[in-house]
Amino acid sequence: MRLIQPWLAAALLTLAGVAQAQTSPQAELLAEGHGLALTLCSVCHVAAADQTGTPVMSNPGPPFRDIANRPEITPAALDTFLRIAHASTFPPFTMPTPHLSDRQINAMIAYILSLRRH
Repeated sequence: MRLIQPWLAAALLTLAGVAQAQTSPQAELLAEGHGLALTLCSVCHVAAADQTGTPVMSNPGPPFRDIANRPEITPAALDTFLRIAHASTFPPFTMPTPHLSDRQINAMIAYILSLRRH
């Protein structure tokens, strides 16, 4: 039976720690929000820098980066907005309420706020 070298064991433990740190709850929430933005929102908005398509609307919604950098945008404002029909906020647009779960709303809020210029 061959024993593992101490330096190799230390390297593997270090890599495991890095992998665990990269999948923190906040990182998972951001990744989920990013995925939701690309899946649900990119038809009408530029939702992410890595978005492969362009919005199909002739007058698309504002880019998420612009939304994130508005001074009035807070977690509470985003929470309220994501829970109501966009149509009631921005007539005459007819975008329906996204009907997201609480976790999905939290993921979208985390993702959008991560786009702020610091």
